[in-house]
Amino acid sequence: MILKLTGIELPDDADCLWKYMSFEKFVSLLGTKSLYFTRADKFEDPLEGFTPPPVKEHYKHTIGDITTLEKFQEN
Repeated sequence: MILKLTGIELPDDADCLWKYMSFEKFVSLLGTKSLYFTRADKFEDPLEGFTPPPVKEHYKHTIGDITTLEKFQEN
C-alpha cells in the first residue's frame, strides 16, 4: 500500500533507481545473490538515511512513539 504524504513526491512507475557500487560488490552480488546494505550510521553523506519531517509526522500519527527513530537520527 502506498500512502501519499504532503511534501513527498512519488516517482513515476517508469522511473529507474540506480545503485552505484564497486566491481567487487557487484561480483559479490552475483555470487551470493544478495544485496549488501551499509549501516545508516556509516554513510559518508550526512543526509543519506535522513527521515523527512512529513514522514516523521506520519509516523507520530500512525505508530505514536518515534523515540527510536529520533534517537537514530541524532547519531
